[in-house]
Amino acid sequence: MCRKSLLLAWFLNVVPGLGLIYVGKTGFGVLMIILGVIFLVLCLTGIGAVVGVPLLMICSLIACIASVIIGSKYNQSIGA
Repeated sequence: MCRKSLLLAWFLNVVPGLGLIYVGKTGFGVLMIILGVIFLVLCLTGIGAVVGVPLLMICSLIACIASVIIGSKYNQSIGA
């Protein structure tokens, strides 16, 4: 089994959820991608930008933190 790069998991979350898919949480990653797209579309509307921007930022932050935590636990579980 191969060790996961935590830095790569963090940077892949430029698209919220890709880092989660990289560390093996595909379902959670796809959910974050869907939420990110919804919040991005909300950002493109005038009044929705007030709500969409903070929600997109929160979604990205959650995806970044979760991917690093899950990747770290994965690396510990394989003894790396």
